[in-house]
Amino acid sequence: MRMVMDRTAAVACVFTAASVLVLCCVVISKELNRVQPEPYMDEIFHVPQAQNYCAHQFSHWNPMITTPPGLYLSTLLWVEPVSLVTSSLPSSYCTVELFRAQNVVMLVLTFVLLHWLLQRTRKKSPVSHSARLLASFNMATFPLLFFFSFLYYTDVGAVLCLLLGYALALGRHYTSSAIVLAVSIMFRQTSVVWVVFVAGAVGLDIIEKKFNHQRTGKHTLQSYASALLSSVFANLPSLLRCLWPYAVLLLMFCVCVVWNGSIVLGDKSHHQACLHLPQLLYFALFAFGFSAVPVAMDLRALRVFLVRLLYRPTRLLVFVGLSAFGFLAVHHYTYEHPYLLADNRHYTFYVWKDIFKRSPAVPYLLVPAYSFAIMHGVHQLLKLQSFLWVVLYCVCVSVSLVPQKLLEFRYFLVPYLLLRLHSPQGSLLCLVLEQLALLSVNALTLHLFLYRPFPWPDSALGPQRFMW
Repeated sequence: MRMVMDRTAAVACVFTAASVLVLCCVVISKELNRVQPEPYMDEIFHVPQAQNYCAHQFSHWNPMITTPPGLYLSTLLWVEPVSLVTSSLPSSYCTVELFRAQNVVMLVLTFVLLHWLLQRTRKKSPVSHSARLLASFNMATFPLLFFFSFLYYTDVGAVLCLLLGYALALGRHYTSSAIVLAVSIMFRQTSVVWVVFVAGAVGLDIIEKKFNHQRTGKHTLQSYASALLSSVFANLPSLLRCLWPYAVLLLMFCVCVVWNGSIVLGDKSHHQACLHLPQLLYFALFAFGFSAVPVAMDLRALRVFLVRLLYRPTRLLVFVGLSAFGFLAVHHYTYEHPYLLADNRHYTFYVWKDIFKRSPAVPYLLVPAYSFAIMHGVHQLLKLQSFLWVVLYCVCVSVSLVPQKLLEFRYFLVPYLLLRLHSPQGSLLCLVLEQLALLSVNALTLHLFLYRPFPWPDSALGPQRFMW
């Protein structure tokens, strides 16, 4: 009886938090639609394309759109039934305001999903319901995810489907997981990297159950590899039975890429892949920056980490190796995309112009900070995850970010959420302070977007606005 009551109370708390999130989103959405009723930035491509789909003009495609039509199909999925029930034309619901509202609904669903995932990924180190609720709320209001929930962009839908696919995989519904992940790819094709991550996580879950019991005696590299291979072959039937849906999905994706001639749809000229190694460095510092509150609240753990870094030769050697990699990456593989300094509406324009371009020495001076941020992030993950899981995550982050020539904070969204989801969450006080920090960032970025417009000289376009 007590368990039922506890579960009812937990559901009530989640519902209350979701209601608070809905209320905040409704207020912000109304104000944003009042201030910016017309499509803005990438919406000038997405909104007309969705309206073409509402009019059943599926053959029309704007070549400037480089992502699949998942966003527009998801809109059609609710527009068609609503128009049938109300006996109205679908076009009457295909407005900018309702398009944007779709992403708000997806954000609330993402919050609920993050709450479930935190419970599922914390079986070895469970946290209180209050901490889990607040941590999931913090992730749902993470500035990048929160900001783009009020615009008709592809990011929120891709994140929701990706997390749902991951949740289904953790629940051992592998075929359903692959189907939902295919939908995520339909929003953003780069989600295919995270299909590999989910499949890898499923595979590791299977082989590590036996692998952990086999690792006895001396922990040499040879014995480690031998035990790992032995576990793979011992569990091969289970691996094939669980992983075949992901293999089919990846094969279908490869066929589509070959048929299209590229992973990019539409305009390929400004989306050329390159070996942009510093993207990993930028992400590490970005993730560490948004971990400032948890780090500051646990200075003792930070001090222990620094002492071990300085006085343990192995860790010091890793730091030196990472720094050497960082210097080489900065020197030989730094790219400046034409869009980066051509559009002063994005924060990356000012980061690049006012920090990285301030002096030729700045990118090199940041290398030790990059190395520290990487080691700190990996250290946090290793507190809860296995070594092989962390390797899988790092490989997927690398494949996701390194080919991207443009420095774009939105590319860091999925890697950051997965990092946060699988790292220690901190105390309740830490989570409260973190929410206050996130609230400040969200308030500032929304204020700049809504109330600090600026004109573009010699441009017929209306007021321009600052955004991520």
